Amino acid sequence: MSFYNIIWCLLFSLLCCQQKQFVRLVDDDIKINKQDEVISITIPFEILEGYHIQALSETLDNLIPTEITFDPPYGSHVIKYEFVNVHYDTVILNKITHRVLSKEFDVIVTLKYDRDVEHKNLKLEGNLYYQTCNDRQCFFPRMYSFGVTF
Repeated sequence: MSFYNIIWCLLFSLLCCQQKQFVRLVDDDIKINKQDEVISITIPFEILEGYHIQALSETLDNLIPTEITFDPPYGSHVIKYEFVNVHYDTVILNKITHRVLSKEFDVIVTLKYDRDVEHKNLKLEGNLYYQTCNDRQCFFPRMYSFGVTF
C-alpha cells in the first residue's frame, strides 16, 4: 500500500467515526402544545453526569458558547425559542471562574404555520452546538443533531 493510500485510509476513518455525545434528548419528556397555527414544543436535554457544557453567553475567549439552530417543517417558521430550566454551575479553570450548564435544560420552540399547511406527522429538526468539559479537560466542540415529530 502506498503512503498516500495509508494517509487516505487514516483520514477517512477519522472522518467517519462518530464522536461521543455528552448531551442527549429526553424523548419521553417532550411536550407539545398546539393552538390554532401556533405550536409550542418543549425539548428536554440531559447532560451526562460528570460533564458540563459551556454557557450560552459570558464564556471565556478560548471556550465556545452553546448554540442551537432549527430547521422547521415546510410552511412554518420559528417565532422564538428560549432556554429554560437551565442548571448553571460555577467552574474554576486555571484560576478563572466561569458559568457552565450542567445536569439538564429545556428549550421551548414556538412555531407558526401557514393556514393551508396540513398539521400531521411533521418534524422539527435541529442542531445543538456545544463544547463539553469535565474536571480535568475540555473536549473539541460537538454538534448534536435531533428531531421531534409531532
